Amino acid sequence: MDTDDTDGKTVVKKQLDMPEDMYTLGGSVNMEYNSVVHRFTYSSMTTPVQTVEYDTVTHTTTILKETPVPNYDRSLYQCERVDATASDGTIIPISLVYRKDKKKPDGQPQALHLYGYGSYEIPIDPDFRISNLPLLDRGVVYAIAHIRGGGENGRTWYESAKYLTKMTTFTDFIACAEHLVAKK
Repeated sequence: MDTDDTDGKTVVKKQLDMPEDMYTLGGSVNMEYNSVVHRFTYSSMTTPVQTVEYDTVTHTTTILKETPVPNYDRSLYQCERVDATASDGTIIPISLVYRKDKKKPDGQPQALHLYGYGSYEIPIDPDFRISNLPLLDRGVVYAIAHIRGGGENGRTWYESAKYLTKMTTFTDFIACAEHLVAKK
């Protein structure tokens, strides 16, 4: 977050603390040109989309609205990030979300839905998806493999899995699946 102070010459950089480790941010519209507030959207695998306002003078954030999800209790769900190692040694991040009371201890088999898309530099963000709730409520762990070819880790991440190296996308996905199966 960059802000100019009153003399118009000083730029102050401020890093905002977010309530969760994994989340998705997006810009939002503020129709007031000279406003001291900045609006953005916030979402995570357990938090529906929120419109948030950050006041650059008081350094406070306010949630203006949140997408309503009937009968949803976010305290029942947990998200986490784990890493798999690809065949070439590259660390591949995996985002997980599950229902806490349905999660089995490590070492015990658990139903898993693994999703990945590694093409066209399109990132698959760890955001809230209402369509996952029926799976999670039945004890299924939902995982996103952030494989090469996508845009999660910049241009090099994308470039390392296209044309003659496209197979990398698939071997990354397999490495993620094998990691999660071994973890159970």
